[in-house]
Amino acid sequence: MEYMNRNFQKRINPAELLKDAKSVICVALNYKPKDTERKTGTANFALYEDYHPFIKNLLFRLADFIKDSAGVNVKFKACVDSAPVAERSLAQRAGLGFIGRNHILINPTLGLQMLLGELITDLPLAPDKPITQSCSGCDRCITACPGEALKPDGGFDANRCISYLTIEHNRRADNGQFGCDECLLTCPYNSIAPICKNKNFKRLIF
Repeated sequence: MEYMNRNFQKRINPAELLKDAKSVICVALNYKPKDTERKTGTANFALYEDYHPFIKNLLFRLADFIKDSAGVNVKFKACVDSAPVAERSLAQRAGLGFIGRNHILINPTLGLQMLLGELITDLPLAPDKPITQSCSGCDRCITACPGEALKPDGGFDANRCISYLTIEHNRRADNGQFGCDECLLTCPYNSIAPICKNKNFKRLIF
């Protein structure tokens, strides 16, 4: 995962992406499909058209609303997972969820199938409190991981993660698998999460 080392300072310091940044506003959108809509061998997020444009557009609209409300000249930078931002850590600190044993952000209400976005701004805002929940004592994701990438001691071996290998390295399996959701789908929080009703998510036709 060499790319994680590139732009490292930007990942840990949002002010590297926006001069004089003082706050990061984090958002999460649930994309959980109905079970009948799932496609074998495809990660659920890949069932939809490119989500980057509409999430970024929603962030721009939020930025405009904040500018009008603040009544001052405020700068923003919108990020949707392609920018070098430690988005899961920021979302955890912002109170959007906690990091589970599968290293994924878990929201007690929305579950794990969420897409994240950030607005970096020079507007000083009072921080929200992180969620103090955890999933200690549960090892369903570790047991379900087909590549044994998740370790009982909290470790993670990316070179054994099917999602990482088939998406980041484009190493398609013999069955054409793209991504892997096993550690998400087995999580108890996934079973109680609502189905996505956001009409901005457009299903692809396979």
